[in-house]
Amino acid sequence: MTSEWEWSLRLFLAGLCSGIIGWERERHGREAGLRTTILVGLGTAAIMITSLRIHEIFLGQADPRISIDPARIAYGVVTGIGFLGAGAIVKDAQRVRGLTTAACLWAAMAISLTVGCGHYLLSLLTTGLSLITLNLLKLVERKIPRDEYHYLRVSLAEAQTEFATLRQFLLKENFTILSVGVTREVSEKKTTYRVTLRHRGPYDRHEIVDRLASYPGVVMVDWH
Repeated sequence: MTSEWEWSLRLFLAGLCSGIIGWERERHGREAGLRTTILVGLGTAAIMITSLRIHEIFLGQADPRISIDPARIAYGVVTGIGFLGAGAIVKDAQRVRGLTTAACLWAAMAISLTVGCGHYLLSLLTTGLSLITLNLLKLVERKIPRDEYHYLRVSLAEAQTEFATLRQFLLKENFTILSVGVTREVSEKKTTYRVTLRHRGPYDRHEIVDRLASYPGVVMVDWH
């Protein structure tokens, strides 16, 4: 029979492993950092331990209507952690942030479930692989060529440079134009174009903006 010291060790180890992952997020200035992941780990382990020990309440009862499933409460944890993870994800006009932090909360939950079940080697291995993924694979990820997406807003005065000229310049610089939106302000006699661009490889953002701004009739360039 598992002793009280064993249960306490599981709870402590769950908080420790979760805190290791949380420290990595805290170091990068993320909102869901050290304290958040420790609390997730401690709470998850406590729930898993309670699930495993709940049969102690019904010891000596032979009522056939009582059916104990230790995994049932864990199902609720797996479902509920999704709401906490969703709160860590932030979407703005340019990008989505917080996906890795949400995944860290999910990993802390999974590690704590394994600790709560007493699978120490599995929990420590998962913690180590998570740290490798967060740190070492980040260096590999930076080496992978990837498409970058940019949002350009440029305003042109009427009867001067046409947008077709700017389009040719962007294509020459190896940008792919994905979409173009147009707003014409009749009173101010200017037209604003909202352009979604895709590019792969290095480029000088400031040089691109300066070149666009140098065309006659360009009154505003906004680049994200």
